[in-house]
Amino acid sequence: MKLQRLAGNTYYIDGPSIIGVYLFDDRSCLLIDTGSSQKSAATLWELLKEGGIRVRGIFNTHFHADHCAGNRLIQERSRCRIFASALDAPIIQNPILAPFALYSAHPPPALKNKFLMASPSVVTDVLDAGRLFIDGIAFQVVDLKGHTMGHNGIVTPDGIAFLGDSLIAPEIMKKFQFHYLADVGSHLETLDFLRDAGFEQAVLSHGGHLRNLKETVNSNREWLCKIINFILEIVRTPQSREEILSRIVDAFALPLNTTQYYLILATISAFLSYLCAKRKIRSTPVGGFMKFSIQ
Repeated sequence: MKLQRLAGNTYYIDGPSIIGVYLFDDRSCLLIDTGSSQKSAATLWELLKEGGIRVRGIFNTHFHADHCAGNRLIQERSRCRIFASALDAPIIQNPILAPFALYSAHPPPALKNKFLMASPSVVTDVLDAGRLFIDGIAFQVVDLKGHTMGHNGIVTPDGIAFLGDSLIAPEIMKKFQFHYLADVGSHLETLDFLRDAGFEQAVLSHGGHLRNLKETVNSNREWLCKIINFILEIVRTPQSREEILSRIVDAFALPLNTTQYYLILATISAFLSYLCAKRKIRSTPVGGFMKFSIQ
């Protein structure tokens, strides 16, 4: 684990989930996400301490545990501020809401795991898109909802855009062809925004430093259209969510465990909601099942 400079005072730390670091002139820093575990957070803390860097704040792109699992340790040791969106902040503070939302009730033990639930931390600042000033230094918070309902990105004063999980890197997309979304319509709007944003440099939480932003946006849109068309083909005859899930798991050779099952099912639900809103499909209760079919 080491600091790697991107430009000016903007750095990142590589790992399973990228951590951004903006270094202020007084050797304090703003962290962008905190990684996937308390163990990695402890290593991060020692790295910063050895460099004489204190943590002033944490900006969370979203509530998923692989992005905020280090919050609690860092906040307890530094008393730092934590910034998050209004929709994701309650889940950062009450992690049980993450598996609750997937299961739609109190979750079974198999879903109360470290991949879905980070340790709770206190969000001190709830953010909307726009300027964020920290001691007169201007950051730009950008609305990138879709992967979660309140997903944000941040652009540092050096022009480096940290985009969280709003895009899937091409090399990851090749390995795993089905990715979690909460809101398909909002995700399409995010793709439009990123296509036209003109960021010179961008960093993805999974995939790292990205130099071909428009190309990646296009590949993400192609994936989205592929899933939409696949679902539309399936529901030419009425199908339940579980039947659609079975077809998708087979077609894309997806690994399946309890956590993956509910993540895939939730993403299918997001696609079905979008298609219902666009009046492409309809839902009808049939024989004790909710079936989805072409309008």
